[in-house]
Amino acid sequence: MRAFLPALALFLVVLPGSARAHIGASGAADVAAGSAGDIALEEAWGLLLSDGSGFEWVCHEILTAPGVVVQPAYVMNDDGVLLGLTGLGNGSRVDGESVYRSEDGCSWVPPAGLSDRIVAQAAFAPGMPQVALAVSADYAVDGYDNVIARSTDAGATFEVVRSVSDVLLRDVTFGAGGTAWVVGVAEDPPAALLYRSDDAGLTWDSVPIDGSGAESLFFPSLLGTHPTDADVFWLGLDGNSADLVLRTSDGGDSFAPVSGAPAALVDLVPQGDGAWITSGDRELLWAADGVAFGPVEAPQVWGGGMRVGTLLLAADTSRERTALWSRDGEEFAPVFETADLRAPSCAPGTEVGDECAPLWDELVVWLEANIPPDETGDDDDSGSGEPPPPGCGGCAGVGQSVAPWESSFLLLVLGAYLVRRRTQ
Repeated sequence: MRAFLPALALFLVVLPGSARAHIGASGAADVAAGSAGDIALEEAWGLLLSDGSGFEWVCHEILTAPGVVVQPAYVMNDDGVLLGLTGLGNGSRVDGESVYRSEDGCSWVPPAGLSDRIVAQAAFAPGMPQVALAVSADYAVDGYDNVIARSTDAGATFEVVRSVSDVLLRDVTFGAGGTAWVVGVAEDPPAALLYRSDDAGLTWDSVPIDGSGAESLFFPSLLGTHPTDADVFWLGLDGNSADLVLRTSDGGDSFAPVSGAPAALVDLVPQGDGAWITSGDRELLWAADGVAFGPVEAPQVWGGGMRVGTLLLAADTSRERTALWSRDGEEFAPVFETADLRAPSCAPGTEVGDECAPLWDELVVWLEANIPPDETGDDDDSGSGEPPPPGCGGCAGVGQSVAPWESSFLLLVLGAYLVRRRTQ
């Protein structure tokens, strides 16, 4: 049986002996969502899944081998189908499989066509839930090939549509009108490389990137795409002391740096013609034109995602009791508090039922010790005197939801794709 280990979320830890769960200091957090109301909230200590009626815990051990602690990445399509990525060559639950797929959040199986590859990133096409892309980042000193693979069955199977030699592919995303983008890096000479598809990932053309002004070209990332203009997107080049955020309005023919971006960027979320940025200092910035960014008063947050007109923000749960916020208009509202997390309800025989359910009691102990205290001093804000609903119970003294958000929140519809946080 696995047991918990406090561990930093952003580092891979390989442990001798029995495996231990991914519990420890909160690192990155992010949001994915589906048009049916499904939400996937990533935290360092697990994946929190909701169908609109509340959040259940899914442990990262559904993807990793015993003794391995790493924070996976997750993407979700419009129908709520999930892909989980470990980014590992060794250390995944099934040897040689770095990607796992789930239709129900309970059973997680490797898709066909990606075996023995380190998949760096994957993406589902918004509005086309059956279409997905995945890119690999395999490396060998004596030369290597990486691939762009495409799925037309919601990530169940993938086929290679483009192969490149001696290039590490780092990121993939979809834009408007069936466009898709992949970014990679070549070693010799060092260069960031961009690939564009205008047919939802079937065929690809290379687009050069002018990296002048960047500290490094080795860590490019696709930050976000305009929701309706296929030629507008944001590109990040991670530097040693400062990140460079570039924007193109002509499909990558030219790029110009944005202003006001933080030295350390965590996430960028487009909204209309503008964009939001979350920083390494947990600050939120906004640019109405997608170019000139300035700070916005907001909770301390990490990653984000969009739900038609509403911004969703994942908080740092080592500093905030509220794990997920929404912003509609000018107001921020709490969507979910960690104290209201529910135990896994998946049946035995599923990965979650077998791996995560036995760890639930230890997670509750850890959350009670580490969630920030209730500043209101009100241990039961329902006024009913009734016990809290089944789940994390009174984690850190709170048993009821901060607000009856479910009914109004389900009215919001997300055309989903996950705007990925920076990963290095």
